Amino acid sequence: MDYKKTLDEIITLYQLEPSLTDIYVEGILDKGIILWFLNKTSKLHVNVYTIDLIEIPLTTITKYNLNVDSNRSKLIILASELNSQCQKKLISYVLQIEIMKMLSRKTILYQI
Repeated sequence: MDYKKTLDEIITLYQLEPSLTDIYVEGILDKGIILWFLNKTSKLHVNVYTIDLIEIPLTTITKYNLNVDSNRSKLIILASELNSQCQKKLISYVLQIEIMKMLSRKTILYQI
């Protein structure tokens, strides 16, 4: 079982290490697809994490008036909190990957 980091730990990490290049995704399938893509494009310095590895307090989730049980909501909150508290303002997150057909994939990127 992986250790869950708190939202405050993540914010502190990116404040101290603004050069980190990480991608947070909704789930394990999304992570696999992104890792495959990064491997194919030789972007091996990028880390990919699922949002369930971050503990976001219920009070923070309700502050944004979002669904408590939604990984998408947690990604939006993470992006919003990082953008408001970190110097590096260009932060992109993969919120959802939809497999449109068996071999065709569409990635929806949101930049917050």
